[in-house]
Amino acid sequence: MEAIAGELGVPLRGRSDAIRFHWGFYGQTLTGDPRPEGITVESLVNQLAALEHVATEIGCHPARAIDFDSSYSDERLVELETLCSPEVVAAVARFLQSFADLPA
Repeated sequence: MEAIAGELGVPLRGRSDAIRFHWGFYGQTLTGDPRPEGITVESLVNQLAALEHVATEIGCHPARAIDFDSSYSDERLVELETLCSPEVVAAVARFLQSFADLPA
């Protein structure tokens, strides 16, 4: 992965100080208990506003339909709905930048 990131001239998560990873947008606890408040529109907008590092990757697992067995099925559907909401789209637009614009 480091070689590919180097070829592309983009930072690699965990290998570059140019980017951080944010785990807050997730609908379960570490033990797998439901945590629906983590994937609401309000929660994600607040999480975006609170990010302190300039370049942050936010993990997500959205889906339009569940066609496989997963303990995170229902949450995937909610994540997609949240990510597509006008409020989240507007919040992301204020912060969005390309990996290509970051130092490798």
